[in-house]
Amino acid sequence: MGEVLPGNAELAEVEPGRVLIRRNGQYETLTFEEQLSTGLVEGVEEDLAEPASSPEQFLSEAREQLDSQGVAALAPYGLSPTGEGGTSGYVYDGSNAMLNAVNLRAGDVITAVNGQRLGDLEQDMMLFENWRSEPQLEIEIERDGSILTVSYAIPEQWR
Repeated sequence: MGEVLPGNAELAEVEPGRVLIRRNGQYETLTFEEQLSTGLVEGVEEDLAEPASSPEQFLSEAREQLDSQGVAALAPYGLSPTGEGGTSGYVYDGSNAMLNAVNLRAGDVITAVNGQRLGDLEQDMMLFENWRSEPQLEIEIERDGSILTVSYAIPEQWR
């Protein structure tokens, strides 16, 4: 992850059957015609979930997961609530390729998006649905005691 590829692209994520690259703030998916047998790759789960086919489906599935699992639904994205004391928001553990691709690091605390403070999961989900129509997000993070802002261009197909 993070490797620079020809054509000024960056390797964002590698999954069975597809590769995700980022070029000029836009994500592109490269797929393979032949599906590899997961038995050939050690440690790959047999029951791989299919990616959401549309932004609406993704949001619907995310809402269902939040409703049924609460904050545990954030774990696959490497996020967890900050806890009771100090900064509110979500701590990132460094395990998600998409968040790594926007230069987040393990230990970063996502405190705000587009100037709106984070920390209430239900409210944050509603804000996320509203932000989807924006061409770009300004993500405020706290890293090692400093406040940084990361700009993230939302791929056009997700708006």
